[in-house]
Amino acid sequence: MVVDTTRAGHGGQIILSEAVQVLLEHNLAPGISLRDLGSHRLKDLAKPIRLFQVLAGGLAAEFPSLRSLNVRRHNLPLQLTSFVGREREIREVKALLGGTRLLTLTGVGGVGKTRMALQVAADVLDEFPDGVWVVELGRISNPALIPHSVASAVGALEEQGGRPLTETLIDFLRPQTVLVILDNCEHLLTDCANLALGLLRACRSLRIIATSREPLGVPGELTYRVSSLALAAK
Repeated sequence: MVVDTTRAGHGGQIILSEAVQVLLEHNLAPGISLRDLGSHRLKDLAKPIRLFQVLAGGLAAEFPSLRSLNVRRHNLPLQLTSFVGREREIREVKALLGGTRLLTLTGVGGVGKTRMALQVAADVLDEFPDGVWVVELGRISNPALIPHSVASAVGALEEQGGRPLTETLIDFLRPQTVLVILDNCEHLLTDCANLALGLLRACRSLRIIATSREPLGVPGELTYRVSSLALAAK
């Protein structure tokens, strides 16, 4: 499998995957060596891989930390499988996200809304320097717990002298450029809509991706219907 390591490095930095390192380690020209940079998570890969930097005369040796998922601010779960077959949809969703502050992925249960949201989030990490945060709502039955789940995911303090938690969230998120994923909203639709609207009105640099079987119904919301993957012809 070919692994794209270019986006993890910096200008002038040559990064190789472990697979390439194994092929080259006994065939390096004099004056060229490889520095082990450790294991890193890269987009589209199910598991971390070891990366190596090429050291040679004429190349800078010291660079900032790699731009891998390891060093970004996020709580994206490690995916157990690679994401294939949705390339067109991913491009469309990212284009829509660039033009709205609330994008809801809709569709029937099990169609892949959450997986698509997570892949899009991984792809746009660079656009949100203050973090990309997933809020899993599927197991919540009490609407009052929604703000607590958001606060826990983004790292906001939950209790501040008896203030409503929504106000604390707004103060915390207002100066930040963040993406929040509200995952599985359908059973808490009205409350998710109210919270999303309040946060978006107060926090100009906040964007939200919601996943739900139906739209939230919030002004300015864009929706994208996720359909089942077509079976390959035999």
